[in-house]
Amino acid sequence: MLLSFAGMSNDPAVFSQPEQCQFTRNNKDALSFGHGVHYCVGAHVARTEVRFLVKAFLDYAPDASLVSDGIEWNLFNFLNREISCLPVDTGHA
Repeated sequence: MLLSFAGMSNDPAVFSQPEQCQFTRNNKDALSFGHGVHYCVGAHVARTEVRFLVKAFLDYAPDASLVSDGIEWNLFNFLNREISCLPVDTGHA
């Protein structure tokens, strides 16, 4: 048996449009940081870091948009879902 994290939070029966990044998605039951006594002690720090990173990026490029609709995934990593290319137009030269 092989446990793959590739399908984590990607079940279309649970999440509408699981392939899209939706910051407003209710993801309270996600297992990204573990569960119960095995819950990651750094989860709050990681979430805070991501919140500041996204805010800083949106302050820098408030009108940022994807250059294309095609996100490229690393198909050689079957344990984790991994984006290999995410082209973004920030509006800056």
